[in-house]
Amino acid sequence: MTSGAQRQIEHLDQDACWAHLREAQVGRLAFEARDRIAIVPLNFVVRGPRLVFRTSGDAELFAEQRLPVSFEVDGWDAGAAWSVVARGALQRNTDVGSVALENEIGLVPWAPDEGAPRTALVDLVVDQVTGRTFHRRRWQSPRWYW
Repeated sequence: MTSGAQRQIEHLDQDACWAHLREAQVGRLAFEARDRIAIVPLNFVVRGPRLVFRTSGDAELFAEQRLPVSFEVDGWDAGAAWSVVARGALQRNTDVGSVALENEIGLVPWAPDEGAPRTALVDLVVDQVTGRTFHRRRWQSPRWYW
């Protein structure tokens, strides 16, 4: 028997997951770094089966090859919340045409540079994308108590 809570969770198909990725402006990249898991927020664009972002050339994620990585975006409205996770491998993109395109459209990190300029272009080559929508009869913002 399916509970009411389970009926309110919808697993998203590939098209819906990619639609959410294309609409999102910021996500979180999770990767292993120095024997710990690092999670960094970043802005990105979708290019086919890849998510593209900028970072500094000496960024922690370039210290050694890390497979796999995960990237998560989420959002909500009056009746539902959703979450999409893309998994895959990172590749530094040195293609002059790609770098020129991203410069032209203005893919610029939102966060300020912390010493090294964020000129390295990185592709997350997605091999799996999954997502869920959480439907609620009545959506309420959480109350924060301090």
